[in-house]
Amino acid sequence: MIFSEILAFTLLGCLVGIFTGIIPGIHINMISALVVASLPIFSSFSPISVASLIMAMSVTHTFLNFIPSVLFGAPDPDSALSVLPGHQMLLAGRGLEAIKLTGLGSLISLLITAMVFLPVVFILPLVYDFVKTKMFYILLVVTGLSIGTERNFLKAGFLFLLSGALGMLLLNSKMFTSGIIFPALTGMFGTSTLLLSMQRRERIPQQIKAKASLKAGSVLKNSILGAVAGMIVGFLPGVGATQATHLVQKSNKKRDAREFLVATSGVNTANIIFTLVVLYAIGRTRSGVVIAIEKIVENFGMVELVVLLGVILGAGGIAMLLHVWIGTFFTKQIGKSKEGFYNKINILILLIILGSVFWLTGFIGLLILFLCTVIGLIAPMSKVKRSQCMGFFIIPVMLYYGGVGVWLMTLLQI
Repeated sequence: MIFSEILAFTLLGCLVGIFTGIIPGIHINMISALVVASLPIFSSFSPISVASLIMAMSVTHTFLNFIPSVLFGAPDPDSALSVLPGHQMLLAGRGLEAIKLTGLGSLISLLITAMVFLPVVFILPLVYDFVKTKMFYILLVVTGLSIGTERNFLKAGFLFLLSGALGMLLLNSKMFTSGIIFPALTGMFGTSTLLLSMQRRERIPQQIKAKASLKAGSVLKNSILGAVAGMIVGFLPGVGATQATHLVQKSNKKRDAREFLVATSGVNTANIIFTLVVLYAIGRTRSGVVIAIEKIVENFGMVELVVLLGVILGAGGIAMLLHVWIGTFFTKQIGKSKEGFYNKINILILLIILGSVFWLTGFIGLLILFLCTVIGLIAPMSKVKRSQCMGFFIIPVMLYYGGVGVWLMTLLQI
């Protein structure tokens, strides 16, 4: 009986994950909070079944959220940095290949994470405290390499500091809530891309029915890279999947869009899975999804961990099939569209984003969206990589680990 119940909730979670993945503005954290608020409705079901719904939704989401990023430039916060490489492949008639590559990256990273799932449970507590104390220096080195490798490193440094200053204000100030991450990242990586695309009046070419052209070795290598990055940030406080994606981008010396997409998708999937290990091993919550699971399953132990690992594997297989099928359908429709149709889609996506931002964060969110869109437009105008906008997260985290973040905000009385 309990098996069939878990299976039913897993399938329901995959269905919900379709909508959170392909519709901009609907995030898994929001749905997870809604499920927790509705727990009395699920009182006749076992807590692990309800947790299975949330986990299956989250896994499916990490696969399908690349479809709007690649095809429309409307990113989920965790896939924001994938917009430009995916969009470039779309304009080259290889949008379907980009979608298949992200699916492969997610699936292989899921399997890799599952393989080390249980062994890491016993290793994690030993390395957690050591790595946490070195975080400031790790980020300092990464930042120096990131800015130093830019051709216009002064402009890159300015953009990094500008976005970082805004991040300090928005992420640490009592005037704003955590919900501002959505309009901030959407502005820097989503609406700025949409506006540029509309200005150029891009017409999407007929999409090639292409298989993933990346060699199997490269797919495996970048999936492992993404999985490792996703697992690392899964237990480091203050660092999320978006920051890990930034690190992955900097480690890609070839600047191959295909490799980057594989690694990026791997980061997101590994990260959402590995946060369960962190919950069990060191009792920390690193995502809204895991916070919800902790509230649903009061005594989260090894049995629950193994059950959810099974849910993850099952949902991952289903999500891969859904990702390719839905991605193929949308890609074909875009390739067949008449001139001007893509701009209409962009306008529709822009309106959905504006509506979602206003619904979730009000007028403050719209103001943040506008400011961050301007920052996102500075990057292409200055001929520097838009990834420098990740100073929005990196500088506040660096100052926190450097021990001056709270002092600075107190001094500024913000």
